[in-house]
Amino acid sequence: MVSKEREKLGRCFSDVIIEEGSWSEDHNSPSINRFRYNFIKREHNGTHSFMESQLAVGEPIVVSDEQGHFALALGYVTSVRKQRICVAVDRRLHNARVRQPGFNEHDNQVFAGIMEVEPEGSTPDQHQGRVR
Repeated sequence: MVSKEREKLGRCFSDVIIEEGSWSEDHNSPSINRFRYNFIKREHNGTHSFMESQLAVGEPIVVSDEQGHFALALGYVTSVRKQRICVAVDRRLHNARVRQPGFNEHDNQVFAGIMEVEPEGSTPDQHQGRVR
């Protein structure tokens, strides 16, 4: 079930983005709550409210891709407001490149990361910001 279908059931939010400047990292916090983010709707229409869902403060969450195929992070809801939902999760969601064993900044720049790749020849409407 994709995110738009799950959102209709009140247990998911689709098409959300990280609010600019909202993330923080708490190095003293346990790993499950280490990274904090505020999510907002990509396109605010004025009628959507994060408070009209079944997700409340303290609820466990999974941050996943829009199709629900990849779990990007696990955590908890920390705050719910009309225009944003705040979460604390176990993994970094932005700039998530991780140096791999043997990394050398001069001659072995090996990273791991998450991205969605679109097929060659797709149109801009089809790839919606994904890497081509």
